[in-house]
Amino acid sequence: MPRRCALLLETRALVATLSAERDALASQNERLQHVLLKLKRRQFGQKSERLPEEQLLFAFKEIEATLAENAALADKASAALRNNQAKVRREGRGRLQAHLQREGSPARRTPPPSCRPPCQGPRATRRPGGPRR
Repeated sequence: MPRRCALLLETRALVATLSAERDALASQNERLQHVLLKLKRRQFGQKSERLPEEQLLFAFKEIEATLAENAALADKASAALRNNQAKVRREGRGRLQAHLQREGSPARRTPPPSCRPPCQGPRATRRPGGPRR
């Protein structure tokens, strides 16, 4: 039994020594990390710039105004562009020459009887589903 007590006391002493070493290393690690952060800040500056809320709102309002202005300019430009393209198309068509006759639109003209296919006779006017002759 005394031997067990001695072994138990040695184990507790060893655990206490190891936990003290661990605590010392942890505090040293924290100090070194703090020093490293200071050096990084000194070399590279702060992690990010912090802007007050008022400046952020001002920046957002400025961006919104710029977007609205750009949209208005784009609308004006697109209207002017459409007008210009229509003008160019009209000019590109040209005028009908004086010696040529104007007739109705090609969709309204009927071909002469010699060009008509045989199915365009009176029997072709039957409605689908209607009585057959």
